[in-house]
Amino acid sequence: MKDSADLRQDFVRSVQLRHLRCLVAVAQERHLARAAERLALSQPAVSKTLSELEAIVGTRLVERSKAGRRGVQG
Repeated sequence: MKDSADLRQDFVRSVQLRHLRCLVAVAQERHLARAAERLALSQPAVSKTLSELEAIVGTRLVERSKAGRRGVQG
């Protein structure tokens, strides 16, 4: 089993600036499509980037619905 230092190193190696920019845009815009427009990306690209980040951190960060993003968890 990995210790916390190894987990932190894995996180630092895996997370990219695009993941963080995407999360910030979604949190500020409160809607995936608007965040995508702001980032000049497609909505599926934003959703995929968020999914990647969620896989890295091991938890759901954004609740999605047909109406768009519902809120950042936490």
